[in-house]
Amino acid sequence: MFIQCICFCDFSNYFSLLPLTYIFTSSNDMLSVGCRRFYEKAGLFSADVTVESYDGMFHDFILYPLPRSKQLLKKAAVLINE
Repeated sequence: MFIQCICFCDFSNYFSLLPLTYIFTSSNDMLSVGCRRFYEKAGLFSADVTVESYDGMFHDFILYPLPRSKQLLKKAAVLINE
């Protein structure tokens, strides 16, 4: 599952059902706290979740034609195809 950010909803009943999940966020994203909270809660249910935070980037930076965005999209494609 590929998630860039997550809302502040309570998903506690579903954490044990999560597939391998990668969360890409950024240091300047106002939803970064929610991503960390999701990661921490998922860990309580032994879900396989990985968070990567990119310094200096902004919300939805992956949608813009930036060098870092292109690298991240390539990485996401590799992860999805595994």
